[in-house]
Amino acid sequence: MRQYLIFIFFLITSISVQLNAQEDESYKGNVFHVALGYGYQFPLADMDYLYGNNWNVNLELEYQLPSNYFFGLDGQYLFGSTVKVDVLRNLRNASGDIYGNDQAIASIDLRERGLYLGAYIGKIIPFTNSRSGLKLKLGAGYFQHKIRLQDNNNSVNQVYGDYEKGYDRFTFGLGINPFIGYQYISNNKRINYYIGIDAMLGFTQGRRDYQFDTMLPYKDTRFDGVIGIRAGWILPFFTTVHADELYYK
Repeated sequence: MRQYLIFIFFLITSISVQLNAQEDESYKGNVFHVALGYGYQFPLADMDYLYGNNWNVNLELEYQLPSNYFFGLDGQYLFGSTVKVDVLRNLRNASGDIYGNDQAIASIDLRERGLYLGAYIGKIIPFTNSRSGLKLKLGAGYFQHKIRLQDNNNSVNQVYGDYEKGYDRFTFGLGINPFIGYQYISNNKRINYYIGIDAMLGFTQGRRDYQFDTMLPYKDTRFDGVIGIRAGWILPFFTTVHADELYYK
């Protein structure tokens, strides 16, 4: 899977370079970007103990200078369907089932949920178009993750409200978000995207006073991480206008 993702990344990059080579000199003013991205990530370090692979959606607000340095704000939402630790084992009977208030077997799914809010800086190293090329950025901010308990039949009181906090492994701390990839801004401003490899490195800590399944506090110091491929669509707003784009009456 990782080899295929890397191959797709370099294939799209090479095609975009060829497209840029056929274009005129691109716009060189200040640019404000709104970008919506989607990614697939693999867990690293302590997150690999808790979770499987996850998906990630993000929204970026970015300001790019004529020098191709840029800075921005980034919000990411992580979600996955694989939790490797059975935090509900103390509620299960010998057969592994959990019974709800209606005396029927309950259906409870464990889900991964995460959030990152941060700021970043970086630079575009252009290839043939002054707005397109190698994109390098580094961000830092708030990073959290937890286990979501999804009671599909709403029948188990032990996982509702504050009781859920006794199972969720709620964790947060400092997140570091490096990215390396390719950005393409077309001269006609119609095809604009980025694709690359990014990671989230979290210097975090457990934040619960007690977890029911372990009967212990959850205050562990952790090193969390995910890495994967991300692609996004960019909507650019150019804040100044070329002289050859001015019209006179």
